[in-house]
Order: sequence, then structure tokens, then C-alpha cells
Amino acid sequence: MVKPWRSHGAHHLLGHAECSVVSASSSLEIRGLEFTRGSSHNIAIPSLSLQLGKVYAVTGPNGSGKSTLFGILAGCGVQKTMLPAGLEVKALESLTVPSDDIVEITQQFYCPLYTKPISWLLQQRQLDLIPAEELQALERRTIELLREFEFHGSSGDSSKETGITAEELNEEKEDWYSTLSGGQKVKVEVIKRVFLRPKCPSVLLIDEAFAPLDPNSKLLIQRKMKEFCSNSLILAIYHADASEPCVTTSGFFDDNLRFGNGTAQLQGGC
Repeated sequence: MVKPWRSHGAHHLLGHAECSVVSASSSLEIRGLEFTRGSSHNIAIPSLSLQLGKVYAVTGPNGSGKSTLFGILAGCGVQKTMLPAGLEVKALESLTVPSDDIVEITQQFYCPLYTKPISWLLQQRQLDLIPAEELQALERRTIELLREFEFHGSSGDSSKETGITAEELNEEKEDWYSTLSGGQKVKVEVIKRVFLRPKCPSVLLIDEAFAPLDPNSKLLIQRKMKEFCSNSLILAIYHADASEPCVTTSGFFDDNLRFGNGTAQLQGGC
């Protein structure tokens, strides 16, 4: 059965798995976790250790428990999100995270109506409360990142803008996200939730959010993330195609957390 959440001595009885935050730890540790969700099979993870400073590809067939584990881990974050609907945590010996600075990026993107892009990118902070010098620095950083990630696509013409201007950032949009492609939304979300922070989240969960990106954009973002998040733990759900029999660990990924046969274990790469 689901146990109460426990973090920093506080107890929350609203559908959280029991979790402990140990800031001195250099790893995320799972012991004796067993869960089911909906009609999926029982998933049991006897022991798992995931290290800070590494990027793990999370692989396995649909319904094998990948996103559900992300939902459990996200509940260890400072926002204490609820367990996914239909999830039953049947057993949990211990779940220890190195920080409650946990961010999950999914494929479900949302942006409020009638907002300025810069306001959304700064996570809806009131712009008039941000010191002018800090706001200008954040705008410059945003413009630099959007250009670096080729927001409007790559161009061999150096005079053609691939990002967006300060004027566009500060122009109120009725429904900004409806005008963006899937890949552009990913770039905005990654900038907003990762690269505009003073430092990378300690634990970053990426639930197939890279899928809408073209190969070049994916490479640009992964390279930047590998550098910026070098001290963080990154888990990224990854689906290899038929031409990729295993996860290559010579680039973005350092290891492969493979789900299958009712469990999850580190498998390494090629």
C-alpha cells in the first residue's frame, strides 16, 4: 500500500511514496520498490543506485514502468507532486534522493493565454519586480540560447536570424504555443526549466521530451545539457529504433537503465 511521504521530518498523507532527502548523498537509491499501475504487470526493483554526474537512458517497451517510476521520483521534489493516477505502490523499503531539486520535463506542454514569451520563460515571475539589470541579463541569455538552439531552424546565411528578438520576447501573445512546432516547444521548455536557472536541477527527468526534435536540434541541446548538468543526475526515456540495437554511451548517455521482465536494472551500453 502507499506509504506517507516523508521529507525533512514532514508527513504528507495525500498519495506520495515514502521518500528521504539526503543532501550529502551522491546518488539516488531505491530499495525494495514494487508497484503496479492500471492493467500493467507488477514491477519490482529490489535495488538500484543512480549516480549524480551521469546521464541514464531509460529504455524498455511501452507499459514496462518507465514513466510510472518518473512519477514516483517527481513526488520526491520540492513541489511534491501526486502519484500518477492508477498507481499502487505495493512495497517500498527505502527511496533516497540527493536533493529535492527535481524537475520533470514531459511531452505535455502548456503555456497560458495572453502572456509575453519572456514572462513564461521566467516562469511567470512578475517582470516589474525583477531588477532591470537582472532582467536584461536574462533576456540576453534567452536570446543567446534560442539562437544557439536554432529556434527558427538552421541557416547557412549568417545574416538570417535563427532565434527571436528582444521585441518578440516582450510582445504579448494570445496563444503563443499554438504558433510553435513541437520542436520549438521543447526548446522553450528546456530553456525555461533548465538553462535559465542558476544551475541545473540536481535530478532531471526527461519523459520522451526530446522526441519532437530534429537530429541536429537534439544534438545541440544534449551537448549543452551534458555540460551544464555535469553534476546532476539525468534520466531520459529513450526509444531506440531497429537500426540501434543498443544505447550508445559514447555521447550523451553514460549508462542504460533497462525496464523489462517486471523489473529495471542497469545494462550498460555499446
